[in-house]
Amino acid sequence: KETIQVPVLEGNSDSLFGLQLQDDDLYGRTYIKKLSAAKNSSAAKIFGNIKRSRNKLRGAFITHVNGVPVFSTTQATEQLTLLFDQ
Repeated sequence: KETIQVPVLEGNSDSLFGLQLQDDDLYGRTYIKKLSAAKNSSAAKIFGNIKRSRNKLRGAFITHVNGVPVFSTTQATEQLTLLFDQ
């Protein structure tokens, strides 16, 4: 398990912070399908650059967003959007 803090960049307009999520039917969880191609997205800056972030995050399951357990892409999207709106 790894806890990741996503930086909120000024001028960010993506409510999912550059993450593209998908449901895994076998495990009933949501995972990171891919990161957006934008090199200046919040997700790209997690590990310093887009390449390193993609290698570390692609395929990772998301279990919590801001301490709230999430089990589906819908729930994860809702929590990320709430954080974005703050």
